[in-house]
Amino acid sequence: MPLTTTDQWLDEAEASLGRRLPASLRKLLKERNGGELYATDDVWEVHPVWDKRDRRYLTRTFNHLVAETESCREVDWYPADALAIAVCNADRLVLMPEDETRYDDTVYFWDFHGEEVERIANSVLDLVDEPEDWDE
Repeated sequence: MPLTTTDQWLDEAEASLGRRLPASLRKLLKERNGGELYATDDVWEVHPVWDKRDRRYLTRTFNHLVAETESCREVDWYPADALAIAVCNADRLVLMPEDETRYDDTVYFWDFHGEEVERIANSVLDLVDEPEDWDE
């Protein structure tokens, strides 16, 4: 079960990234700092924010979105300034900057083996519930 987080850790992540997170992503991470999203017929693991309040939270959030984004940026064809919010295999769900100060709500699919990003949702909140027609 995913852990919750607080504004303190969300603010720290934003300071590290140099941009504000969209309200929808902040809401999702406050309620469940991690967990799953459903998109492109796959289940995606959400990158949490690094929550250092105690050892349990620290170890469960070590794969945080700042570290995962920095790791992705080492790949030459990763979209410039994209924020990695979830992973499935090596592919990522990403947010793109709205401007110099914040990330946009729109969620994109980035295929590790390609260079294109594809718009898949208006918000992370659109990907929270398992689709009714889900057949695994």
